[in-house]
Amino acid sequence: GGTSAYSTPWNLTTVPAAPPAPTLLLPSNGDVNEQTTPVLAWNPSSGATSYRLQVSAGLDFATILVDDPALVATSDQLSSLLNGITYYWRVSAGNRGGTSAYSDVWSFSTIPLPPGVPAPVAPGDAAINQPLIPTISWNSSAGATSYHLQVSASSSLTPTKWCASVKPRRQ
Repeated sequence: GGTSAYSTPWNLTTVPAAPPAPTLLLPSNGDVNEQTTPVLAWNPSSGATSYRLQVSAGLDFATILVDDPALVATSDQLSSLLNGITYYWRVSAGNRGGTSAYSDVWSFSTIPLPPGVPAPVAPGDAAINQPLIPTISWNSSAGATSYHLQVSASSSLTPTKWCASVKPRRQ
């Protein structure tokens, strides 16, 4: 008997494909002496509408210190990291179609704490009858790679009569 007319048209929209994993940008992988409030940045992932940033103190991400699943920007500034620690970070991208795999894992280390104040050893405080060229010594300070010595006739160290940068001796 023939073919009917077409029905009223309907439309549908498919979900987009999940975006690819982002590529990390800053700080560079293995960077050292980062501040404890670094900005982490990555390149945009095609089709992404959000990003998830994870930061851990372990390469295995067993303990995650930062887990921000709803970032829209391609960077994030961290706060309150500890000095002298290596951190690991990764990012994934998402959209209505799903979530990408995580990016490669990169690491950075924060600046170490400054060394403690060294304690003077010799000559003793208020020592008298010292040689014209005295031997001045102090206890080492953990983490110190050099020392700055100042000598003055005044306890305020002004004016400074003599100063020098000194590298520790190897024993």
